[in-house]
Amino acid sequence: MNTVKYLKLAGLNLAIVFSAVICYSPGLLDLRPSDPGVIRPGMSIFLALVLLFAFFYGNHELLSDPKRTRVSTDTIDDIKKAGTVLKSYFTSRPLGDTARTASEQLRRMDNLFANTENIIGEKFEKGSLSWGKYDAIVKSAEKSAVSNVVAMANRMQIFADRDYEKLARYKEDTIPDDIQQKQLQLYEDNLKKIKEAIALNEELLLKIETLMFELSSENNNEEHDEILEEIEKLTQEVKLYS
Repeated sequence: MNTVKYLKLAGLNLAIVFSAVICYSPGLLDLRPSDPGVIRPGMSIFLALVLLFAFFYGNHELLSDPKRTRVSTDTIDDIKKAGTVLKSYFTSRPLGDTARTASEQLRRMDNLFANTENIIGEKFEKGSLSWGKYDAIVKSAEKSAVSNVVAMANRMQIFADRDYEKLARYKEDTIPDDIQQKQLQLYEDNLKKIKEAIALNEELLLKIETLMFELSSENNNEEHDEILEEIEKLTQEVKLYS
């Protein structure tokens, strides 16, 4: 169990104990089912049920593997939505660091594409051929980068954290080691492809950032065209991971 999940579990149970002490301790609310009237006995039973529900449901949810569903670019079609997908993997021991890295990359991506599109709008007249060329290439790069994140999330989705961690200790059980080594390799290959996708997105971001700075300078259009060609090439490479 990772540290974040452990802290949430401890916090939940401390809150439940603290609430129970306030509700049922003499000198505080001191609720009892045997109290006279209707309100206090009713409250004592109702709050007991709430605390029991919070204990069993809360602990079950925190101790269970996170619920994940497959996603697609039909529902995840922009950077902000892609970022919400990655958050469900933050508490995963094998995937948490990778998911946080990808999430931070998305944050920078959001700012970078927005700034680049603003500069294109300032540099060229909207609707002109030059504006159309630059805008289309940058938007295509953004769409491919988001699709790449969707592909990452779907690779993460097939990860079963407990199975992966169990396979990492395959020598401790009686299942044939050669079979488990192959199973473990599947997980390792999947994780490798996720990291490769992040690295490829980073390359694409670097080229977009280079274009942004070049457009802000007085360099000639030939240099811009070279960068655009590199962005288009990387965009196609990113699509291979999607």
